[in-house]
Amino acid sequence: MQSDLLFDFIQRGFIATIFLAGPLLLIAAAIGFSFALFQSLTQIQDQALPQVVKILVIVLVLFLLGGVMANPFVEFTASTFSQVVP
Repeated sequence: MQSDLLFDFIQRGFIATIFLAGPLLLIAAAIGFSFALFQSLTQIQDQALPQVVKILVIVLVLFLLGGVMANPFVEFTASTFSQVVP
């Protein structure tokens, strides 16, 4: 029974992590792809431009949607503590 409980904790932890990091990674990949396409079409060789834009957009998304994205992780943590601590 203990291994089932541990497997459940690990599975829910991975799912919560995916909900937290997945949107940010997808946004960063989309911005990176669009800037790479733009740079290849215009032959701009600046490497700092896409990094700055990615950082700014990720900070903006975290500021606007951070609470919503972190909610599954907070629920997972609260349920884990309630099951472990009597």
